[in-house]
Amino acid sequence: VGAEMCIRDRDELLDALAQASRIARISDGAFDITVQERWTALAAGRTPVRSPSGLHSIGVRGSQVRLPRSGMAVTFNGIAQGIVTDRAVALLQSLGYRDLLANLGEFRGVGVRPDGGKWRLGVGNPGGNDIIAELELDDRGKSVATSEPRATLVAGQPHIFDPLDREGPRWASVTVRARGAAEADGVSTAIAASPIGAEMSILSRSTAEEAIFVHQNGDVSAWRREG
Repeated sequence: VGAEMCIRDRDELLDALAQASRIARISDGAFDITVQERWTALAAGRTPVRSPSGLHSIGVRGSQVRLPRSGMAVTFNGIAQGIVTDRAVALLQSLGYRDLLANLGEFRGVGVRPDGGKWRLGVGNPGGNDIIAELELDDRGKSVATSEPRATLVAGQPHIFDPLDREGPRWASVTVRARGAAEADGVSTAIAASPIGAEMSILSRSTAEEAIFVHQNGDVSAWRREG
């Protein structure tokens, strides 16, 4: 299992699988944790010979999680930071913290700032250091995640790629505000992996409240849920 999170027990693994499966469903497979085998091949300079198997191929029965064939692997890289952020906030709340802003790769705000105002986050330009938009965290959207496909390259290729192998231009940056950090993380990853034009279907089936998209030429587009 390739992951950027420490899974301590079976329940945590099953919860991560369940959250990943939900994002896979609402994105029609654009989010897929079974891409790890392809990612490993690219990183090693090999030509991938298989398409991702899809989450439907993973068997969960009792205390066992089964992958269908030898050599297959999964990665929670596209949602792990969001899951960890949500868990950290839940832990801090259980200890009595009511006003906090957590950043464990993704952001989640609870309560208010020391001055009594709402938490606000700036969205950076992937091509520079300037702030191109601001998002305000509230009860409908407490978390923010950003996915930039070219922020990390694997053998010269974007580290976020489409498991469905669709053609078409991609966003340079996708920022999503949602109720939970795992949701924001997974949705932004799915949209970043998809061709431009697929984002509306994914957003409409998620709990996302707002999104900021940066085009490859630097232009900015925004979406906000009605109401």
